[in-house]
Amino acid sequence: MNNEYRVRPLPLYLLTLVGLAICIVSSYGYSIQHIPVSESFGLFGMLPVGFWIGIGVMTLSLVIGAFTASERVFFIQAMAVFVTLWGSTALFQTYPAVWDSYMHYNSSFEIVSTGFIPDDPDYSYAYNYPGFFAFAATFSTIADPNVIEFLRFYPVFAAAFTLVAIYLFIRTYVPATGYRVAFLVAAFVNVWLQFNFSPQSVGLAIGLLIFVCLERQGTVWKGTAVALFAFLTVSHPTTVLFVLSAVVVKEILSRIYHRVKTTAPPANGHWPAALFLIIWILWSLVGAAEFTLNLTQFVLGQVQYLGFMDQAVQNQYEMRTGTENIFGTLYPQIRTFTILLFGLLTLIGLLIYVFNRKKISIPKHILPLLFIPALAIPLDALFFNGQIYDRGILYLMLVAPLFFIPTLLRKKKITAALTTILVAGIVVSCASTMFYQQSLYTSSAESIAASDYLSEEVPQTYVIGGYYPYKDWGDGESYQRLQFSATYPTTVLEMASSSGSGSYLFDDTTELWYKQWGIEDRYDFYLNQEIMNSKVYDNGRYQVMFVRGT
Repeated sequence: MNNEYRVRPLPLYLLTLVGLAICIVSSYGYSIQHIPVSESFGLFGMLPVGFWIGIGVMTLSLVIGAFTASERVFFIQAMAVFVTLWGSTALFQTYPAVWDSYMHYNSSFEIVSTGFIPDDPDYSYAYNYPGFFAFAATFSTIADPNVIEFLRFYPVFAAAFTLVAIYLFIRTYVPATGYRVAFLVAAFVNVWLQFNFSPQSVGLAIGLLIFVCLERQGTVWKGTAVALFAFLTVSHPTTVLFVLSAVVVKEILSRIYHRVKTTAPPANGHWPAALFLIIWILWSLVGAAEFTLNLTQFVLGQVQYLGFMDQAVQNQYEMRTGTENIFGTLYPQIRTFTILLFGLLTLIGLLIYVFNRKKISIPKHILPLLFIPALAIPLDALFFNGQIYDRGILYLMLVAPLFFIPTLLRKKKITAALTTILVAGIVVSCASTMFYQQSLYTSSAESIAASDYLSEEVPQTYVIGGYYPYKDWGDGESYQRLQFSATYPTTVLEMASSSGSGSYLFDDTTELWYKQWGIEDRYDFYLNQEIMNSKVYDNGRYQVMFVRGT
């Protein structure tokens, strides 16, 4: 047995299995459907002590394995802890945890039902970027899963797939010294990951695998990278922008460097940046022409506000971390401080490299993945009102450890030990905020019942308001969905006069969202009109008001 691995695999496997079993057994009898805003740490605050004992046992096994086990054992241990944490929604919540899961599956449901995606505003995302939805529709046709159970347990698969990609990515760019610490930090600090049924649940993993393939030699690997990029292009435009930008910038800088420094050794294979650009441009102009046109017009309209970027960033920061946040200031501030500390550690790591270039190496090929997200975050605050900023933070926090963990671990033992302890504390505190906003996403038996009622008992015209599941089972739904924010300030009677009879849905979750956005007055505007019209349904949490056309 190799001296590097001083503990045999069997005891570590048994310890991990015992911890996992404790977590699973602790979930028996639990059916969490409502999470109060006041609950500390959101979903995590409602989990039983037994679950945390199980996590503690698995974490103990992982810590031992990180320093003594083989690579395979270490990865399986990390997988068990990671998937159990992110899969806690599947263990303890009766219904799929995130509203978007139902919405995205509805596009796949439409493909299964009709054979195509209609060119309709409700399906504009899937119509312009059908890759993920077509793949899901194929699976749905072959497997015919129970929709609720499939969406409920989908995060387990997505989390496992993503962790595999993160591991391969870290192993590609980090040398043997420090790769395990860098992997654990990158994986567990990233509370911005999203594993609900959606294109972005696999977008990051595919993006990382593209870089893994590009770093390997041979036509097959390059061809695989191109195939993955093509699928990503027709599936998730946000991830494509980060991946494509990093590849193009890397190639440009590499070519400039070799032209300026002619004595430098030749580049070890070029990345197919030009081909990636061609694929992206062709799809943007042909496959997603409508989306590209609308996006271009929107961005051009926002260019005039470039001078107000600092104010836009400040507004986004205050909205997420200020006292008006319905979840308080603690959790968003923990995340903010984590980002700042990682930025500081990365800067220290880069400075150490600058002064010790002959002794230390860094993964230069992915330097663009460190700086492009840092530039994209403020631009997103200006152009898209912070809708995709989390994608930038995700890449930033994933790549940053690659630049400071190996570097700092090469220092004296005391420095390496202090760095490990400091980073471990940061990761644990940040990971505790994983589900602090879960009150905004939890679905329940009442929300399922409301979906059934609206699709079966009222005219299939329009439903305004409400956060509730798309009916992805049975015969589906055929009415138009609108939000209060989209129809405000049109009154109920004005809407009935112009669009005929329709329904309005009121519920606690919608009210929470409007409070979080700071536009609660729009929710109240319609709620105050309820007394003047007919309430036709009330299950305790969801109320439906029906208004006849005039």
